[in-house]
Amino acid sequence: QIQNHISASVQELIESKNITPSSRPEVEILSFDEESGLSVRIVLEILPEMPAIKWEDIEVERIQIKISDKEIEEAKNNLLKEFREYKDAPEGYAAKNGDKINFDFRGQIDGKDFDGNSGEKMELAIGEKYFLEDFEKQLVGCKVGEDKSFDIVFPKDYPQEDLALKTATFTITVNNVMEFEPIKEVNSTILKKIGVESEEKLNQLIKQKLTLDSVGMIRARMKKELFDKIDSEYTFDLPIKMVEQDFDIIWKEIEKN
Repeated sequence: QIQNHISASVQELIESKNITPSSRPEVEILSFDEESGLSVRIVLEILPEMPAIKWEDIEVERIQIKISDKEIEEAKNNLLKEFREYKDAPEGYAAKNGDKINFDFRGQIDGKDFDGNSGEKMELAIGEKYFLEDFEKQLVGCKVGEDKSFDIVFPKDYPQEDLALKTATFTITVNNVMEFEPIKEVNSTILKKIGVESEEKLNQLIKQKLTLDSVGMIRARMKKELFDKIDSEYTFDLPIKMVEQDFDIIWKEIEKN
């Protein structure tokens, strides 16, 4: 009953004052007895009176989306990773991102071995992040028969907690380098596994996906440009709680990422 009376009083206050709350009202019961009845304190923030914005005077650049054939090919090669093909690299060839490399390695921290510090004839495609990203970057430019040493700092969230934030010195020997070959033809076997009837249809789907991804980024950019112009040309008060709530949402997203 008390809650119903309070809710009715809040609604009556809002309607009689012709105001628009920006957040849920705060209600504090000051006193309640049979003689004086119910006394409450109601605190609410209201939306400000907005200035008349001349929308016709605000110009925002509209970006046209153009997906190139090169972007489609790059996306397709990334999609078809499991079907990648490699060829023996020519003598003196320096490994690049995407190439497959076979190597031996050994790592030490302060001159001492640690769990999982060595391996022989390890094989990986550079850039696939099967090893630490900083480790794989050191493989770029390596040649067959090359020995190389470098330091790596383990990240703070490394699964082996005893290695987190520690610096290890690695020595590698490159046994072989296989050069990545872009897929020149998507055959019927690959198409069947993907679930499309033709490479043309696959290209169309990839283009649609790239376009949709671009639309989201373009909308975000246009929205920011619009808000920046309004912010620079118009001034009005903002409810404190609304600002705090928006800040909390943004900050949580930053911490999450």
